[in-house]
Amino acid sequence: LPVLVEGQIIQWPFRIGQSINVFIEGLSFKPVRVGLSTGDQIVFINRDPTAHTISIPDLNIDQRVRAAANAQTPTKIALNFNTPGAFTYHCGIHSTMTGNITVVGSPS
Repeated sequence: LPVLVEGQIIQWPFRIGQSINVFIEGLSFKPVRVGLSTGDQIVFINRDPTAHTISIPDLNIDQRVRAAANAQTPTKIALNFNTPGAFTYHCGIHSTMTGNITVVGSPS
């Protein structure tokens, strides 16, 4: 379902729903771009054997995600998004790890 946000057409990488998974593996976020509605949640799932952070400066979010014990036992954190807008996120430990989140809808 394409949505027009700030003059850009955004294609949802998965689905509009209550929870969207973003995998952390190979020192990258997968998918890099995420679209969701206000009130939805992103679950960041770390499959890497190293710790990462989820840093979203515009929302004052800086959460650490512990290293995975192994690929079969990932660690995860869930973040809820109630503010509409376009936000960049990154790992504060690994500067090459970046992504974009677009939240559409009314503030809750």
